[in-house]
Amino acid sequence: MAYLPLVLARIIVVLVVALPVQASAFGWAGMRLAANPMPFLGAITPGRAGALWFTERHGIGRITQAGRVTAFPLPRPDQAPLDIAQGPDGNLWFTEAHAIGRMTLDGRVRLFPLADHDIQPGFITTGPDGNLWFTANTASNDRNVVVRITVTGRVTEYGVPTRNSSVSGITTGPDHNLWFTETNRNKIGRITLRGRITEFPLPTIPVGQGYSNFPTTITTGPDGNVWFAQFQRRIGRITPHGVVTEFPLFVATTAISPSTAPARSSGVPQIITTGPDGNLWFTEVYGNNIGRITLTGRVTEFSLPTPNSGPTGIATGADGNLWVTETCSNSIARITPVGAVKEFRVSSSTHWNGTYCIPPI
Repeated sequence: MAYLPLVLARIIVVLVVALPVQASAFGWAGMRLAANPMPFLGAITPGRAGALWFTERHGIGRITQAGRVTAFPLPRPDQAPLDIAQGPDGNLWFTEAHAIGRMTLDGRVRLFPLADHDIQPGFITTGPDGNLWFTANTASNDRNVVVRITVTGRVTEYGVPTRNSSVSGITTGPDHNLWFTETNRNKIGRITLRGRITEFPLPTIPVGQGYSNFPTTITTGPDGNVWFAQFQRRIGRITPHGVVTEFPLFVATTAISPSTAPARSSGVPQIITTGPDGNLWFTEVYGNNIGRITLTGRVTEFSLPTPNSGPTGIATGADGNLWVTETCSNSIARITPVGAVKEFRVSSSTHWNGTYCIPPI
């Protein structure tokens, strides 16, 4: 499988030059799940003052707990931000094709263009050292790196030992190291703040489906372990010492009808995050569900009201709920820990019917 939804990270970083610009008004939606250049909502992260921030095709959006949306376009029409995180300086930091961006809470943008245009930033997170860390791959995937950028734009890169690994999700672990996924090589990586990398192969290889379960996104759980989503319908857990447990997505209950005979999920886990209830929550872009998995591996799915909405990004808000971007419906959903869902339309324009938004697998 050469292409994975949302896992668009292609990177290495060498030098950064700062370019200040001013943002205003409304940008349009933007993550690509299909190969064609269509508008999508994407990643989402909590910010200060209780608001959440999300990526759009040509900008960054903000949604309040009451559902009020404000959007800020990026300075060039060809810019498509991928991931977003709140930085240690209180600003929003995001990745795009050839730059790292910083946005203040009032929408002012400063871009740090990357000198090497053969690289693609991917996922980004705040590290325990007061810097931002992100994954990166070259377009040919022959160089794979984890990169640190300071709040002033100074860049240091660290090469991943396994070539063609397609490094993707990244998170700060409970051990104060950074943990990341190696999507193409069925591994989880750990990097210290000094740049020492250790790789942990995953124990399960899908029979007849290639050489990897395609670990994609990753987060620190409430149990002191690191949890990650796998495209081959699994959720994984790895301890700080590298012990891995994998949970196939057999659903014990659904929001509609409890089941005593667990069934295999039809969804594919996309983005994973720690919820406010001590469980892990994830989006299922195929299946139109939000999934919840307990620390013992029990899975519950909650269907979204809008058919074929394309749930993608997910984050826990300051209000104790989960917030989800719906890629295909141009909406953001709020879901309580017990599964009650309310959707907020980002735009009244209809750009998609769900039939063509999400490619088949």
